[in-house]
Amino acid sequence: MDPNAKTKIKNRRNCLLERKNDCLERMSTAARRIYLDDVSPARRRVNDDFFRSCGYDRQPFSIEKFIADPMYLGRILQGRIYTAILDDLIEIFDGNYVEICLGGAIGIGKSWEIAIGMAYEMYRLSCLRNPAETLGLIPGSSLAFLNVSVDRRQARKVLFNDLFHLVHNSPYFKRVCPYRKNLRSEIFSPSKNIICYPVASTEQAILGEGVFSGAFDETNFMPIVDKSKRTVPGETGMYDQAEVITNKLRARIRSRFNDRGKIPGHLWFASSARFPNDFTERKEAEAKKDPTIFVRHRALWDAKPRHFFMEQTFKVEVGDITRRTRVLNGTERDVTGTVIEVPMDFHKDFLKDPDKNVRDLAGYSVLLITPFIPRREMIHQMFELGKAAGLRHPFSQVDEQGRPLDVTLQGIAAETERIVPEFLHYVRRQRLDSIGRKMWKDGRHTIPDEEEILFPGLYYAHVDLAKGQRDKCGLVVSHVIATRAVERLDKNAKPVRERMPVHRVDLVLRIVAPPNGKVDFPSIRAIFHQLRDVGMQFGKITYDQYQSQESIKALNDAGFTAELFSVDDENATAYEELKQALYDERLLCYECPLLSQELAQLERTPQKVDHAIRGSKDLADCLAAAVHHAEQGWRSAAGSLGLFQLGEAEQPEQPSPQRQTTSQRAYAKVIDGQPLTAEEEDAIIFGDLGDYR
Repeated sequence: MDPNAKTKIKNRRNCLLERKNDCLERMSTAARRIYLDDVSPARRRVNDDFFRSCGYDRQPFSIEKFIADPMYLGRILQGRIYTAILDDLIEIFDGNYVEICLGGAIGIGKSWEIAIGMAYEMYRLSCLRNPAETLGLIPGSSLAFLNVSVDRRQARKVLFNDLFHLVHNSPYFKRVCPYRKNLRSEIFSPSKNIICYPVASTEQAILGEGVFSGAFDETNFMPIVDKSKRTVPGETGMYDQAEVITNKLRARIRSRFNDRGKIPGHLWFASSARFPNDFTERKEAEAKKDPTIFVRHRALWDAKPRHFFMEQTFKVEVGDITRRTRVLNGTERDVTGTVIEVPMDFHKDFLKDPDKNVRDLAGYSVLLITPFIPRREMIHQMFELGKAAGLRHPFSQVDEQGRPLDVTLQGIAAETERIVPEFLHYVRRQRLDSIGRKMWKDGRHTIPDEEEILFPGLYYAHVDLAKGQRDKCGLVVSHVIATRAVERLDKNAKPVRERMPVHRVDLVLRIVAPPNGKVDFPSIRAIFHQLRDVGMQFGKITYDQYQSQESIKALNDAGFTAELFSVDDENATAYEELKQALYDERLLCYECPLLSQELAQLERTPQKVDHAIRGSKDLADCLAAAVHHAEQGWRSAAGSLGLFQLGEAEQPEQPSPQRQTTSQRAYAKVIDGQPLTAEEEDAIIFGDLGDYR
């Protein structure tokens, strides 16, 4: 044959293959599946020719046929796979997804879905003539499938065991793509150099092999270590194992198999819900911007067929930062959160422990199962009381709702970051003359001459200093404004009334480091000088125990009273006082979302009151310390003068007019230059004989 004719035929064949490939890409999912799965001999030969030209020994079937055909997984699954899982797998392999994140409740088949998906990936690779060479690797290189979990035992027990069961019982993997049956710790097909094995979630475990796909089980339960020595210098000090391992494995896969932004395998993630902003929740948020991430988040009754459950349902309000999860009875009028319908099968379980079951069965993350402040609605009430009293953030950096923003107190930003004195606690008081007598606008002592002054009490502050270049620093200032009677039960369970101080939070501030900089400690001390300049008298300023000696000495030298203090000492007394003040509605603060989040995520550990994973408690620590110092000052009679009354409010050493003796009232009038009644004159001359028995 003419060589030119051979070239023309070859070129024409290549052109037809390109056109066929283009047609396949343009087909709908259903049409392409029918076309590729057509088993008629003539059509099959055409398709086989097309796939052989692409490096295949045989044409791979679709995921539906792979699951249903007895030659592959049909004998094993036999209709036992949930429809929801099948729908997921069809969408995954018909789409251009790189990462698959499966979250939600426990027991919905997340591990089986990944095992079936990885088995199908192994099957598709086995259809290639030379998988490594086709994918651009050195011929004979191994293509690895990793099953990663918290430890190797867990990885083998769950994911790998499910995948091994599928491969071991599939006729295809026994006859067409055999593996070494004497190996129980891994799946190895020597004919195609495909290997699958379980590993622990460590950085070293993922090195070496040419990883084609990786599956991560229970990523939300992988360790997160605060102040870890394994972090890179300059980072926040938090080591998130799931984040680190998945990033490294993603980079290794892309370095070997990247093809214009796509990779032939997948990264699979599965975990039941745990805490807000855990790994799967962050993936769900990322998927809204990245179309290559597939996300599924289901409740138990959404994953399994509906006939498994009772037809009757009940309603549950999912808890948030302001309240815990609760079962609704239909009479509530304050439902503001997400409401879900749950089959009646789980009614008793939800009544017993709603937070735990909304996490395990409905697949919603919860703040804490055992929070330090269970009545989270009281945190919201603190802000509502502050709003009713007109409290505002006394600093220039606020958002559109007037809520505090982070500040740096450095550079150009420092020019606009300043105290706003008019938002502090001002009260009106009658003027006094040079010898301390009250002044009047008229001679009849009926119109007092008043002035506006900063609340005349002692203020208390606490600073939680930053520990690293990117850490945050917290600062809170508060003072006692009054007392109020609260109900208590004595040892005989009888109600008694106890007077306790009411606290007003004056300043909640978080200071962050500027880009490529560090938090400036002198700038924080300058805030106290600015507050003193506008009339604020400090009873005590405390710092935590980290890097605070310089600041404490500088403040003491400037006339302040400053010392070390840690809320983690003294058996968390400061936090207990803070919680009691919240429950008694004796704490007023303007709205601060970060403080609200920190308080809601507190939990008691055997050592101290601590924050949740990936959380913080800088502002919460500061608030607890400031409230503790203010209560100590109030008990020692060094607090406010009781000018701002809330209900029944008074200062312990300042008797109310009803409790003052006649002579006390008479002497007060003499000081003010007011006329006395006959009874008051007798009291001064003869004493209050009737008031003392």
